[in-house]
Amino acid sequence: MIPLSALLSLFTRVPRLILLGAFFLVLSSTVLFQLYKFQIQNGSLNAAKELGQRSEINEVEQPRGQIYMQDRAGKARVLVATNKETPHVFAVPAQIENPTIILGALAQLVQIDDGEWDTLLTQLSDRDSRYVRIADRLSQEEVQKIQDAELQGVYIRYEDTRFYPRNSRAAQVIGYVGDSKDQGIIGRYGIEQYFNSTLVGTSGFAEALPFLGIDKTKVGFPGADIELTIDNTVQYQVEEILCDVVERTHAESGSAIFMDPQTGAILAMAHCPSFDPNNYSKYISDDQEDKYAVFKNNAISGAFEPGSIFKPITIASALDSGAITPITTYEDNGFVVVSGRRLSNVGGVGRGKQTMTQVLEESLNTGTVFAMEQMGQETFSDYLEKFQLKKATGITLAGETVGSLHGVRKGAPDVNFATATYGQGISITPLRMLTAISALANDGIMMQPYIVERIVDHEGNETITEPEEVARPISSFTATRITDMLVSTAENGYGAKLAVPGYSIAAKTGTAQVAQEDGQGYYQDRVIHSFVGYAPAYNPKFVGILRVDRPQTIRFATDSLSPVFHDIAKFLFHHYSIPYDK
Repeated sequence: MIPLSALLSLFTRVPRLILLGAFFLVLSSTVLFQLYKFQIQNGSLNAAKELGQRSEINEVEQPRGQIYMQDRAGKARVLVATNKETPHVFAVPAQIENPTIILGALAQLVQIDDGEWDTLLTQLSDRDSRYVRIADRLSQEEVQKIQDAELQGVYIRYEDTRFYPRNSRAAQVIGYVGDSKDQGIIGRYGIEQYFNSTLVGTSGFAEALPFLGIDKTKVGFPGADIELTIDNTVQYQVEEILCDVVERTHAESGSAIFMDPQTGAILAMAHCPSFDPNNYSKYISDDQEDKYAVFKNNAISGAFEPGSIFKPITIASALDSGAITPITTYEDNGFVVVSGRRLSNVGGVGRGKQTMTQVLEESLNTGTVFAMEQMGQETFSDYLEKFQLKKATGITLAGETVGSLHGVRKGAPDVNFATATYGQGISITPLRMLTAISALANDGIMMQPYIVERIVDHEGNETITEPEEVARPISSFTATRITDMLVSTAENGYGAKLAVPGYSIAAKTGTAQVAQEDGQGYYQDRVIHSFVGYAPAYNPKFVGILRVDRPQTIRFATDSLSPVFHDIAKFLFHHYSIPYDK
């Protein structure tokens, strides 16, 4: 029998045990709950991270904007750059046991350059690489051969690539789209480069986490479309006629620009030789000093010594300053000595008393030196500023450069100013030269040259380029007088080679020497032929410049380019239904 004292002691300790047990129970529950909570929270986080790595996040690329030319006669647009679904072949390294064998087999089916072999083999040997692009723009025949071969880890994929339906037409203006190591697919040269961010658009994405029921999307939008001022039909004709004279004279290259002088809109901008932007890589030439030369637009980047086509600028400046009139005379001895240097006319023959109009008709170097001396070097330099010849035009094309008038800076030798009057010792791009001549054509007003008519975004919003007056280097009266002189030059200097019955044409040719790279004089066997003109002379609808580098079979631009301008002008009169003016 249990003693009473023991029972009392037991009953006294029981509540303590219960309390202690309850305490440990609560503590354990709390700890377990926190552990459970921690595990659930972190487990979800880790699961989310893991699922995130295994989730599907697909970038939804938007199409690049399209580029159009005008067909002004038909009031329509002509597509010149768009997107086309084309096949390319790629390989998955993790699925390839012998990269050398696979690459060798592919080389039998598609074009793989020797220079690409080592790079591709290294990429295919990296089994951690997701995929390796082997070749683009496959033909259907190549696709079929690859599919028939059933090569391990090799697949065909279709994707949008840039497509140029007019092939080489206006290629230097449009540019192309190529791959960049740092920036991916981007525009190169011309419109494609200058407006790359406008054309690209914004990509969207679609993200899926099925386990957590997450489905997110971001809507992108396509790039804007760009409409050029270039008239497709005019561009075609100018290219055909230009390339014909380049071929006939065995010249190195040729450039041409035609513009509406009243608005500044570019109607055509051509270069010969050209290239096909659909296959641009084939035109990269390791045989040339500049292997990318064919892609460059010499109309805006090829500064050259303009020669005698610069003489109208000198004479117009002297007329506007009041230093001379069209009938001002001087004595031509065939040469003039400036700072001890003898400067001669072509042939060096003196013609006696000559008017300023005859200076242009007979292209007398001594006459432009005389005109500059009458107005003074400082005034001459001021007019070069007024014609904006010392800066770029600002046209919206990639690659525009500025020529050099450094030789006629303040304090320069007298002989520099003298030779500059007939376009020697200075350099100007064809477009900059054309804008200066356009002021003579447009009542003394120089318009901003532009090549983009409008930009239309994905919502249909339009940004339209409005014609802009940028300078008035000479008065309306001076513009009329210099036009009279250039019409006389065209009629008396170039005659039937240039004349189009029923129309007045103002024009000037130039045959310029090519300066040596070391600055030590000029090549005796290298020249540049050039031509500037506008018509109808007293209400011109177009102004143009032609340039042919290093022609071999014709000595003077009068003979090589007067017929070229005639053919283009005759076409333009008909194309735009321009009425007779005489």
